[in-house]
Amino acid sequence: FGMSNILIKNIIEDISFPLSYLINWMFTVGTFPQCLKITITVPVFKKGDKSCINNYRPISLIAVVSKIIERLLKKQMEYFFENNRILNPAQYGFRSKLSTIKALENVISTVLESFENKEEVATLLLDLSKAFDLVPHSELIDKLKYYGVEGRELSLLTSYLSDRYQFVKVGDQRSDLQCVRNGVPQGSVLGPFLFVIFVNDLPDFVPNKSILYADDTTLLSSNKDSMLNKVIINYMKERSFLWFDANKLSVNDEKTEEIVFSLSSKVDSK
Repeated sequence: FGMSNILIKNIIEDISFPLSYLINWMFTVGTFPQCLKITITVPVFKKGDKSCINNYRPISLIAVVSKIIERLLKKQMEYFFENNRILNPAQYGFRSKLSTIKALENVISTVLESFENKEEVATLLLDLSKAFDLVPHSELIDKLKYYGVEGRELSLLTSYLSDRYQFVKVGDQRSDLQCVRNGVPQGSVLGPFLFVIFVNDLPDFVPNKSILYADDTTLLSSNKDSMLNKVIINYMKERSFLWFDANKLSVNDEKTEEIVFSLSSKVDSK
């Protein structure tokens, strides 16, 4: 919302100097303008019962100027995290040259390699409820510090996350302005990458193999012994649930599934 992309393109020569001045000022003092931290939340229906609030996905409409600034900030963060090899190789979400296809190729490769070794593969597909909305700001800031983000960059990110406000809009109706105390904005440029940073240590907490695409987590265990494999995958599940609980994220049990890949026709998936 605010000025549209078309309007900004048409007047870019007139606003380029004040806009660049604003951006340089922000990066110098480490402060994100309060007026750019207000978002419009539009509930988008997914499926099921339209009267059930859980069947709507909240999408944040961000000011275009904010997106421009976020894009520059994200570029700096990507350079820092990728060049210093901080991001976990198990994470495929919102990263350059990685995708859901690459993640799927990894899963398929693991299964085929296990078949060659006459092993079965137990997989646990974990789904989170409202993952982006539940990220606690204080814990996210602590993780940014842990990974080496400091000084003005840390101040700017802290400012970006704090004192955010939103109102819900449905048609011509809108709610009162409310303070947002948790979460990274869906629909923003920076939010998804901040979430990737937040879950970066999950694969280190869970033994064996894990493959992540943002908030989707796949745990894999390969073994010739079906019973032992079952024990291992259950332990991986326990460890991941401990991590989610400690980090204030919630697992959606209804959408969490366990699948066993095996060459044998007799597989007990329970």
